[in-house]
Amino acid sequence: MTAELASVVDYDAQVKRFKPEHGLAATNSNDLRRFIYEWFTHFEHAAPIDFYLSHLDDENLDVRFPGLDPITSHTEFAGWYENLLAQTLWNFHDVSAIQIEQIAAQQHLVTFVVDWYGEVRADSDQLASWQSRPDSCLYHYSIRQTWTVTAGGRLAIQKLLAAEGDSPSVSEKRTPNVPKTCPHAEEAASYAASPALKRLVHADLLRVKPSV
Repeated sequence: MTAELASVVDYDAQVKRFKPEHGLAATNSNDLRRFIYEWFTHFEHAAPIDFYLSHLDDENLDVRFPGLDPITSHTEFAGWYENLLAQTLWNFHDVSAIQIEQIAAQQHLVTFVVDWYGEVRADSDQLASWQSRPDSCLYHYSIRQTWTVTAGGRLAIQKLLAAEGDSPSVSEKRTPNVPKTCPHAEEAASYAASPALKRLVHADLLRVKPSV
């Protein structure tokens, strides 16, 4: 018994979803996926700030991270990035659940989940605000990010909205500026009583630490 073929109308409609309507040079969903991974890979290699500023809108920037004031200029973003490098030893980003929607001729809405792993310096004066557990300098946060990206001569982020969560959303209600608190504080209290579980979680976080 063979599977019944879809109608040619349905078949053509499925394939045409990927047809470039504005020429082969126009930005497509794979360009945006590559951009997401390049963005986070540069974080992991502590790249110079110039890369980020070249991909951030320089007139209508709106970047919102939980618990922080909105970042609306290149100078403010550079200050945030400088502090990130000063407070952490390494970072790694596991990106998943990417959704891309074209909302204008040169504009896309991009949502995804990023599992952010890293290690805060033990002597940091901001230690508590970086920890996801009070008994470890290693951290792990699940962050839902929503970007508005403009395409032209380059891809540029106009809006970047981040909030705690493990599922992407394109809803306009997606971006509360929630206070920066430890999302796993309740679990941490019970973990602290179990040395075996503590060792297990510590080992899991170290999987993504750069070893060289």
